[in-house]
Amino acid sequence: MQWVILYVLFAILLKIISGENTVLRIIGGRDANVGDYPFIVILAYKVVIDSVPEDQLVCTGGVLTPTWTLSAAHCVVQKRKPIEYIWYGTLENNAASKLIFTVIHPAYRRTPYSIYNDIALLKTETIPLKQYARVSALDYTTMVGQEVILTGFGVTNTTDDKVGVALSVNKPLQLLDLIVVHCNEIQQKTLKPAMCLARRCGKSSGSCPGDSGGPVIHASGIVGVNSI
Repeated sequence: MQWVILYVLFAILLKIISGENTVLRIIGGRDANVGDYPFIVILAYKVVIDSVPEDQLVCTGGVLTPTWTLSAAHCVVQKRKPIEYIWYGTLENNAASKLIFTVIHPAYRRTPYSIYNDIALLKTETIPLKQYARVSALDYTTMVGQEVILTGFGVTNTTDDKVGVALSVNKPLQLLDLIVVHCNEIQQKTLKPAMCLARRCGKSSGSCPGDSGGPVIHASGIVGVNSI
């Protein structure tokens, strides 16, 4: 029964892309308030730099239950080193939970020109949170014009022009307010299934490495994960 539940989740979760520019850092986003979105977490592993062990951010994820986290499949299968644990909590008070195993969408596929079903679930040791993410039951094909929030712990900028991973530059979770838009012809061929997002007119921002896997949140719940 557990595997049936997993594949039902795979069937209803969608892959999300940023609709305008896929190489921009999180510039023009906003800081999440302390305590908001406690289920947004960091996928990471250890690296040793100059004999000093450091945490290396891989991707962002969303915790669905105490032992299951949602992210993008490419975060798991295309990294130089396997994910080892998941960081959760705030800048001042955080902890890590070890990864046990991962489940990749059975139809995940990536080519030089396209990516399909970029969804994964990560089984971890217990992650104790006061609030877990919920998956939206809405039909994504009816959501054009709806407001959503893209979440991520990836590369960001600070007011003193420093650039780096959100936590390493003492920045909280970053949020982007976006609108669901129609995908253009190229996007429809490149990413399947896909929901396309864009900022309002006159706004400039986007996602970048480290933000991949970050949940896209609608008022009804998670409607997908960031794939690019």
